[in-house]
Amino acid sequence: MKKKYRDFLIFSGVMFFTIILELALDALKVKEENIYLVFVLSILIIIIESKSIVYGLMASVVTVLSFNFFITEPKFTFVVDDPNHYVSFVMFFVVTFMVSSLVTQLQRQVRLSKESEKKINILYDISTDLIHAKDNEEILEYTTKRLDTLLEGIVSIIDVNGRIYGDHVDREKYEEAVKHALQYNEIIDMNSPYYKDINSCVFPIKSRLNDYGAAILKAEKGESNSDVLFTQNVIEEILVALDKNYISNEREQTKIEVEKEKFKTSLLRGLSHDLKTPLTMIQSGSEFLYDSFDNVEDTAKKQIIKDIYDESCDLSGFVNNLLDLTRFENKDLRLNKTSEAADDIIFEVLEKMKRRLGDIHVEVRHPEEVVMVYSDVGLLSQVFVNLLDNVISHTHKNTNVIIDYYKEGDNVVFKIMDDGGGISKEKLDMIFEDFYSITANQDRFRNHGLGLSICKAIVEAHGGQITAENNEMGGTTFTFIINNREENDG
Repeated sequence: MKKKYRDFLIFSGVMFFTIILELALDALKVKEENIYLVFVLSILIIIIESKSIVYGLMASVVTVLSFNFFITEPKFTFVVDDPNHYVSFVMFFVVTFMVSSLVTQLQRQVRLSKESEKKINILYDISTDLIHAKDNEEILEYTTKRLDTLLEGIVSIIDVNGRIYGDHVDREKYEEAVKHALQYNEIIDMNSPYYKDINSCVFPIKSRLNDYGAAILKAEKGESNSDVLFTQNVIEEILVALDKNYISNEREQTKIEVEKEKFKTSLLRGLSHDLKTPLTMIQSGSEFLYDSFDNVEDTAKKQIIKDIYDESCDLSGFVNNLLDLTRFENKDLRLNKTSEAADDIIFEVLEKMKRRLGDIHVEVRHPEEVVMVYSDVGLLSQVFVNLLDNVISHTHKNTNVIIDYYKEGDNVVFKIMDDGGGISKEKLDMIFEDFYSITANQDRFRNHGLGLSICKAIVEAHGGQITAENNEMGGTTFTFIINNREENDG
């Protein structure tokens, strides 16, 4: 509205001064041809300032009428005595129209050129910023924000998972159009015979590598070809970034799979030795006792029996871990939750592991109140067994272990702390992965890292989490949280 008032004021002002100058030149006996030039100059000024051919034509009419009224005989009338003036007026209109058209086109080309330059700079900025995007969500979120600013908030993006970025749209309304655009890799606009009701343009975000989703340009806010072309150019830029992420993720996933296969191969290679060694010891020890029972001293018998017991416990724990791992991977885990005192669970585990703990000293810190834990007691006990086995396997003799626990809101927090040397920082984030071992020795099954990954699966199945960190005692602290709300069962 302000521009209309401004253009009208410019038109009125220029016309007023043109008529004053026209009268002054006529009083000075200046030739009519020169007055025509003044008219052309005035019209050019109006067209350039208003950027409208309409005001140019209006200026032509006003100048011709004023020339006829003030200059031609008889003056102060619109009667024309000389027929040559009619020809002059017609030619003046033609010239004015041509000049107006040329100036308007030139202005339009200049404006388009500036817009193109601006969009090129914007595309460059977008492509530069997208290089630093971390994932697909960040890429799509950033793109919609930029387009909202540039195209007055008319762009939304629906990814292949149905998530909407930018302005909210009715996902169901565009569902079929998005599928069609991705399937045939073509833009759907309002002229499409199948999707006339969407009143939008749908652009597939699709490359040779992957389908990512579709961008929606709302036609009621911006249906110009320049907006459509610009949106296409932006999509080409984000496809480069999305494909880069896709390739990077594929490489990372391939690397992870390769590493897992290496661990599994190492595990299978070690299984034959790890199973054979304890079984051989159990078999040879029991056979020796059977054949030479009366000839062996009692002290030697007890030692052989202890060795058989230790090997059978280790073997039993290993087999149980393998079975648990299979259950977790097959999603075949059902929790049988009951409410038990944390003290009872811990002391039952310590009693069973008394022989295996040997010289390791375990201190249990009891809170003043009785802490009840709502959990699958068998699985929770397995967490303690595996964590203590980890201490037995990876720390020195005479290691001190502290078990601390307490209530925290609806959760029970357990901490198992030792002073057995700790774990290097680069390995702390990896020790809960399947088949990962914190030792270089792969000759014993207890070093294959199954126990900690099973601990993580059990804790997460209870709605909790488990972490590991080095402590001030010079060892490692394992912290796990069990969700204690009975209504979460099932």
